[in-house]
Amino acid sequence: MQLKLNLERAFIYIFTAMMLLGMHYFQHNQGGTGLALPFNLVVWCFASILIGLGLIKVSQSQTLRYNKTLIGLTICAIGLWIPLLYPNAEFGAFALDRLIGLAAGLLLVFAIVQLEISQKQWHLMMYAIVAAVLIESLYALTQMYLLTEGNWVGFNVNSIRATGIFQQPNVLGTFVLFGIIATIYLLTTSAADNAFSQAFIFITCTLAVWALVLSDSKTALWSLLVVVILSAPYFKAHTNKHQYYLFYISIVVGLFIPTLLSFNEPETLRSGVFGPSANVRLTMLKVSLTMLQQSPFTGVGYGAFDSNYMLTQSTLSDAGKLSSLMFNVSHPHNELALWAAEGGMLPLIFLMCASTIVLLKCCSNNWRNGRFFVATLFPGAFHCLTELPFYHSAILWILFCTFLALIIKANNINVRKFPAKFAPKVFSLLIPCLTLMFMLTGLQTIHKIVRFERTGSTNATLLEEVVNPVPLQTRYEFNVMSYRLHAAITLKLKNELEDYLKWSEKLLKRQLRTEHFYNRSVALRTLGLNEQAKANDKLANDIYPNTQRVSYKLISATNGGEETLRRYLVWNNAEIEKKPSPQLYIHQINAMVRLGDIKPAVEAMLKARRRFPDQVTLNSVPNLKPYIRVNTEN
Repeated sequence: MQLKLNLERAFIYIFTAMMLLGMHYFQHNQGGTGLALPFNLVVWCFASILIGLGLIKVSQSQTLRYNKTLIGLTICAIGLWIPLLYPNAEFGAFALDRLIGLAAGLLLVFAIVQLEISQKQWHLMMYAIVAAVLIESLYALTQMYLLTEGNWVGFNVNSIRATGIFQQPNVLGTFVLFGIIATIYLLTTSAADNAFSQAFIFITCTLAVWALVLSDSKTALWSLLVVVILSAPYFKAHTNKHQYYLFYISIVVGLFIPTLLSFNEPETLRSGVFGPSANVRLTMLKVSLTMLQQSPFTGVGYGAFDSNYMLTQSTLSDAGKLSSLMFNVSHPHNELALWAAEGGMLPLIFLMCASTIVLLKCCSNNWRNGRFFVATLFPGAFHCLTELPFYHSAILWILFCTFLALIIKANNINVRKFPAKFAPKVFSLLIPCLTLMFMLTGLQTIHKIVRFERTGSTNATLLEEVVNPVPLQTRYEFNVMSYRLHAAITLKLKNELEDYLKWSEKLLKRQLRTEHFYNRSVALRTLGLNEQAKANDKLANDIYPNTQRVSYKLISATNGGEETLRRYLVWNNAEIEKKPSPQLYIHQINAMVRLGDIKPAVEAMLKARRRFPDQVTLNSVPNLKPYIRVNTEN
């Protein structure tokens, strides 16, 4: 009996430590998603231990707890692995991270179902979530109101949106909503029965909504509205009027305070956030749909979205079927579109089936409970249709799975004897141990690569010291091969140059980036293969045209040094004289800032604003922001 209690208690302790400490871990990094972000690696360390505790429970009790919902979700999750067997899954290894993450989330749900977590322990978990939201909300307010230039966390004080630890504002917005949901759960289950706990909850609600407004996330604002509406009947039926009205007052206050403070800010601080993003998302969805239409049964292959997206977008753009373009796209900002484009109709069917299973589970309760359960999952699910939140932040996925497990456990759970005692115990130790080794060495990898890139990319010893390159495999390979390329050019090593070309040819099949094209052209010209270099440049210019957000011509000029950059400005001015466009102005300003010509850059900015007030903002040229201290939007 004591062992049983210790397992549940240990789960609560680890979960609380993850929420109060692990998810807030900071380490300098170069951005990205998934395992490129240090706090995600730390969160997975804690999550693996939580999974291990659930497996120990199976071994200890020799029983399995399950229901039809859990079985259905397991079948759907297994089905998503099938496209790895398709003949076009050449780059399937690069989809393993999300498949393993999906499996880990399901294992966490399984672990929670196995454990006999009491109502009081659920309350402790919800309080841990609320406390974590309070920490991130305070951090968001600190970012926007207190941090100064050169702060130790490297936050850009010229930023117009709070990001918290997540380095992405929309993720912060969705995360704080989990605090709102946890608050509703606590208030409706009589967990806030004293003045201190109520004050803690309502203050957190106010600060969470304040942080949400500072994140300027439209997705999160819509989700907040839906959560409040869907949960209202359940909330009203299970709490007293005093708490009911205080909750909504705290929400309104959280909306009112930052709105009032924003009246004293220049209008530019919120410009450029609305409008263009919708067009970009439509472009990504249209290109992804075209990819699915071209290969409806097999998709383009797991792990091959990036390059196929760029090529398909280029084709549609040439045909005049796109009004705007998006570059360096590894995800279409819609989870259904990603799985469908890469794997065809089969993954889409399994995902829709999983969604239906969960929705039916929610609706199997009375209508008030059902609407509340839908509200608990809505922010994460809705965000997945507009962004890639679970890749930016593992804690969002962990919390989504936690609330999913809560819903699954709300109804009857079947208990069946499971005599296998050895296997669950082995995996309960193996999963955390392997995860901890992988994630901790991954943190070392991030540290070494960040030092390498921030110190001029010249100290190859830092790359040699990397123990586990897998979390940053592509970036690690690019740094290693770029170093070898520069050495080969300096020492005129023909074999090294040829090896680089073979590697880059394979890389370009999976990932089309301006820096890959540029380095390949340099290698080709060094070998005297000028015609091939011209063909490579032509393909790059087709994919990254000069009139769009990312210009291969500008990238080439920037890498070529001051003289080539000034030649580019001459060309750019001539193009503006012939046919001015906001993109050409943006490239012109960026080139001037790169050259240190700040005053001409500011003048160009003012001219661009007069011609294209809606398309050119300070958000378009972030490199100029540190030099702007006045409102240039009027």
